[in-house]
Amino acid sequence: MKHKLLVVLSITAVVLFCLWWRATVIGAHALTGIDDANIYYTYARNLSDGFGPVFSPGSSRVEGFTSPAWLLLLTLGYMLTNGNIDAVALTLSLICLVSTLSIVFLAAERHTNTWTAYLVILASISTGGFIDWLLLSGMDTGLWTLEITTAAVLMARKSAPGTLFTVVLCAIAVTRPEGMMIAPLLAATDIFIRKRSISYLIPVVATIIGVIFTRMMVFGYPFPNTFYAKVSPSFLTNIRDGFIYIVKWTGLTSLPTAIAFAFVIYTIVRRRLSAGMDIVMSSAGISMLVVAAVVIEGGDHFELSRFLQPVTALVWLAFAIMLFEKQSTSAQRRAVGYALIIAVAINQFMPLSMIKSIIIGRQVFFHTTLSKITYEFDLAAEGRMQGTLLKSQFSADELPNLGSFTVGGISYAYPGEVTDLLGLNNTRIAHAKSEGEVGKRNHRGFKKTEFYAYPPEVLYCFTARSDSDAIHYIADLVFDSPDFNTMTHGLLREERFQAMFSLYRVQQKQASTHVWLFARNDWAEQIHDSTTLTPIWSLLDVNAKGVNL
Repeated sequence: MKHKLLVVLSITAVVLFCLWWRATVIGAHALTGIDDANIYYTYARNLSDGFGPVFSPGSSRVEGFTSPAWLLLLTLGYMLTNGNIDAVALTLSLICLVSTLSIVFLAAERHTNTWTAYLVILASISTGGFIDWLLLSGMDTGLWTLEITTAAVLMARKSAPGTLFTVVLCAIAVTRPEGMMIAPLLAATDIFIRKRSISYLIPVVATIIGVIFTRMMVFGYPFPNTFYAKVSPSFLTNIRDGFIYIVKWTGLTSLPTAIAFAFVIYTIVRRRLSAGMDIVMSSAGISMLVVAAVVIEGGDHFELSRFLQPVTALVWLAFAIMLFEKQSTSAQRRAVGYALIIAVAINQFMPLSMIKSIIIGRQVFFHTTLSKITYEFDLAAEGRMQGTLLKSQFSADELPNLGSFTVGGISYAYPGEVTDLLGLNNTRIAHAKSEGEVGKRNHRGFKKTEFYAYPPEVLYCFTARSDSDAIHYIADLVFDSPDFNTMTHGLLREERFQAMFSLYRVQQKQASTHVWLFARNDWAEQIHDSTTLTPIWSLLDVNAKGVNL
């Protein structure tokens, strides 16, 4: 017991160091989570405040999140800390990550030695995106990683309590949508291997049925709304995107992990492993299920391979144990350590951003260059700022409906109604008839017909140094942003849209702060109370304002 406590404390110290280091790399917004995490935060606040599972107080129920388990944990933490949601998410992620690495360390030490176990941990945490996604993002990735890691270790131990394994499988089923596929497969495999009764499946199946039934009763759909808004228009497109996702993981995020994984699978297929290699089989098997789920889902749009980060520690655990078991002399066993050290070094220098950092003379140790998902943190912080600005300019009974393509940070700071124009929190958009295979990957939910049927009152709220700067901000967004125009199907370029929305300077009476709104004209004409809206620019009048586009 004393040894286990020492392991947990030492790993906690390492993780806290990584937390500090990555937070300094990502910047001032590292501890507020990414924009998608702020969607969870918004739901947690609304649940805690008694509004129910809604995105905006008073709006309809919609499941704009993918992990019921993570949301419930955040909601409980929100209630216990009186709304300190950023600290709650970080603490929960820290607990999950330390627990995961401790489990992996003890399993590696049991089958190899202490030195190799530490190297397995180093190989895992040095992988690009591992700390960013599992610890700092505020997402369910850390919880999901802990669950599948625990399942792998329990499956390999014949003396492990069956009840504990069942509880873990039930947790898997309610943490991620793909967990409803993985959990029963793991239960069935365990029944086959250990000759358990078929009744062993009942709790897992009952949990899955309960999740689906609850979704149907509360939200009206069997899957999260994000599924309907994000998935590709065809199964084959998903498969294609899924394989591209794996290729990017291999070439841009973790080449050493991918090679180690391929080596483990090759050895399992080509050679008969000894009876003591159950941990290798369970780790590789669960990792394969996770990879298969990623292919079926088509991956996601985030950098640094969020969906594949959870298998990182399992892959290195299986790799180290398999090589260690095959060696007979101390010299050969040292080769395992050398292989892991090389993997750690490559993980540090491999990402393409590292090459750029070397050229411009920046430090490279522990991914000192900016994280490839720094943008996601900045997006959340910018959204919170926009929501706070919009709230400050209107009285509580005049808050306009805000439409946005990134809603996490905005919705957390803004108490008014927020409409997600991509459909992630909007069933009307997500379930409308598809307008073809257009838009960015995982962002194909936008429907122009639905937008025009229910146009929001405000699209953007931002600060600028002058009217000219504000005009250029909107002009660049409309005319010089290919990704944005692809995602919106060219909406902002249409004459109908340009006649509907204009840029306004807004100032609340008796306030000195000016902000700018990109707002609907008919709504702006009706604001005559405590807020002054001054029209600055219409998209139909580009040349008249002398803006060089």
